[in-house]
Amino acid sequence: MASDCINVYRIRMGNARGAGRIARNISVPPVQGNVDAQDQEDGMTFRSPKLLKAANGRPCALCGLVGTTVAAHSNSIMHGHGIGHKAPDYYIAYLCQRCHDEIDGRSGGLSKEEKRERWLDAFVRTVAVWFEEGIVK
Repeated sequence: MASDCINVYRIRMGNARGAGRIARNISVPPVQGNVDAQDQEDGMTFRSPKLLKAANGRPCALCGLVGTTVAAHSNSIMHGHGIGHKAPDYYIAYLCQRCHDEIDGRSGGLSKEEKRERWLDAFVRTVAVWFEEGIVK
């Protein structure tokens, strides 16, 4: 694996009917962000205004709705989420307000597994946008 990659892991991708399959290894290369040595010692995670702003005006990675899309951070402890602590900005998915509310549990009644699979599906699609549009090189 390339040493300049942020993280490499296996993800589960599902189709519209919820059937899943294991995807190939995904590497997320570094993006210029706001973490220095002092921030890392203080527990600060990677922040990238560039990745967050890129969500503006884009369609939702799950339903395609345009207009309310935001950069939705992962809720997984595996990705660095914790009480009062967001995951790093390279663990975001472009989601509309409705899909974001469902995945975060504010509406929809999805199971924990369904939330995780929907977020991972959106994340894979979001990362593809980063590379296809040159947001990440």
